[in-house]
Amino acid sequence: AARTRAMIFFAVLVLIPYLCPISLVTGVETTATPWESAVDKPVVRIVGGEITNIKNYPFSVSVQRRPHSHLCGGTYVACRFVLSAAHCMVRRFLDGTWAAENPRHFYVIAGATYVYLPSWGSMQVELVDKTLPHAEFRFSDMRNDIGLFRKKSKPCNHCEWPCTVIHAPLLQLKRPLYRNAYVQYATLPLEITDIFQKYTEDCVAIGWGRHIPDSNQGSGTYLRHVRIPLISPDKCPMPQVHKEKQLCAGVLEGGRDACQGDSGGPLLCNGTQVGIVSWGEGCARPNTAGVYSRVDFYLQWLNETIIQNGAAKYSFQNIIIVVRNRRYRDD
Repeated sequence: AARTRAMIFFAVLVLIPYLCPISLVTGVETTATPWESAVDKPVVRIVGGEITNIKNYPFSVSVQRRPHSHLCGGTYVACRFVLSAAHCMVRRFLDGTWAAENPRHFYVIAGATYVYLPSWGSMQVELVDKTLPHAEFRFSDMRNDIGLFRKKSKPCNHCEWPCTVIHAPLLQLKRPLYRNAYVQYATLPLEITDIFQKYTEDCVAIGWGRHIPDSNQGSGTYLRHVRIPLISPDKCPMPQVHKEKQLCAGVLEGGRDACQGDSGGPLLCNGTQVGIVSWGEGCARPNTAGVYSRVDFYLQWLNETIIQNGAAKYSFQNIIIVVRNRRYRDD
């Protein structure tokens, strides 16, 4: 019986793109991934790190583009909502403008260390019914690179918001994910703070994907993490970085960084998500750094966006959930 259920689950996972056909939007499209080039490169992935387990980062999700390809990272931040990067959910036109992608292009995988092999008993797959990129996102300098994906479902009656809001794009899922040992909310900042003074130890970037820069090898398989320090605005080597909306992190000697495939994923400092992977020049190169959207700058936008799109009012208290032999669902 267990084997039969496993086979059915795998069949459904493979058939999702075909059971729910996509209505393509007309226009000239380029793959929106700004790590080094928004046109030429796919997505951003961890370099110089090591394989980890989803139970260490149960809020991490893989944003998949149909039929079945890892596109970006994201974090489960509230009932039905996944936080990611705006460039992961828009299509760019040749004149530099953009439009939000059809949400039917996407689905998310949660609770999985290895996204291309079903993790029986822990993996959850959910469709997306709304993409919510920040309206002022722009490719020219990658500012406001934040958004949400939303799951399609009835409004949640008692969804708690574990912390304050972020300036990021949101994905709305079709149904809430079940919270358990493998799927939890991320912890977000409670207020704008001097993160460079508050977090003096290395932070952690997380993602699936290439861990060998400038190569098609080592592509999005196991979840990986890498420890990298924050770089103060006066020492950041990257051009046009807005010190309030963006932050730099990385090793100036090279060797450790996010890379193609990690876009939209979290930068964690002492367990709190302070950044969203946005852009860089190459991967782990000397005298460069990764650029991240600052979460604390966008708290009000995130709160307002979630509330306006079908969620109940949130309490901004960090939530500790003790997981016993049962599942919790946010509806």
